[in-house]
Amino acid sequence: MKNHSNGTRRTIATIVGTRPEAIKLAPLIQQLGQSPYLKPLVISTSQHREMVRQIFSTFGISADVDLDVMRPRQTLWELTSLLALELGSLFEKTKIDAVVVQGDTTSAFVGGMCAFYHKIPVGHVEAGLRSHDRYSPFPEELNRQMLGRLSSWHFAPTAHSASLLTAENISRHDIFVCGNTVVDALHWMVGRAGSNGHPAAGLAPGLEKLVLVTCHRRENLGEPMRNVAEAVRRLSEAHAAVGFVVPMHPNPAVRDILVPEAVRM
Repeated sequence: MKNHSNGTRRTIATIVGTRPEAIKLAPLIQQLGQSPYLKPLVISTSQHREMVRQIFSTFGISADVDLDVMRPRQTLWELTSLLALELGSLFEKTKIDAVVVQGDTTSAFVGGMCAFYHKIPVGHVEAGLRSHDRYSPFPEELNRQMLGRLSSWHFAPTAHSASLLTAENISRHDIFVCGNTVVDALHWMVGRAGSNGHPAAGLAPGLEKLVLVTCHRRENLGEPMRNVAEAVRRLSEAHAAVGFVVPMHPNPAVRDILVPEAVRM
């Protein structure tokens, strides 16, 4: 992409839907904000609204556009249709020079698709991840494969990811191995957290170890998640000196399983 000869900055729309996207795109948004040639247009789809706001606040970022597409217990097709309508309309009305998406969420895929419909080039951060099982992770595996066909620039985290892209006949000239931006986010945060950022801060004294458990992916809903919760309960009872931290996703389908009914009432 060539710089504007008149010195104006080109607008790069960054689409953020979920907390992981916010974390991994925050360093890029910060760098775009400091560029003399480029400027970010931060679009929050509100797929994880409150969690994204928390991350943005930490990094000193705010959304320029909030699409407000989430509805209670929304299906994938409902989310997809609302995202397509809102992003398509935004791209139609706004001068955007390029779109950046991250990973494999519905927000990322629909953002890339709508940009393609408007002939706006797409940069895909964390490109080249593959399981080669279309239903695992679901729907992420197909989202990232389709983004591989839509994108103009593929920012792969590893040489292995780049090799998987070239195996799909994507030009080597369009692939850039640049590492994982979550590492950039971690480096930025280290040194800013202070003593309050210690893993044991706010937890019961006497704990020797901490175990972080995340369990919210769509393929884990139902019985697999119940099994994980039961395993954590048994381990916590057997190892009193070990603390288990389970960040609670706001999705009701997750909370209904992980939070006992007596606590929810």
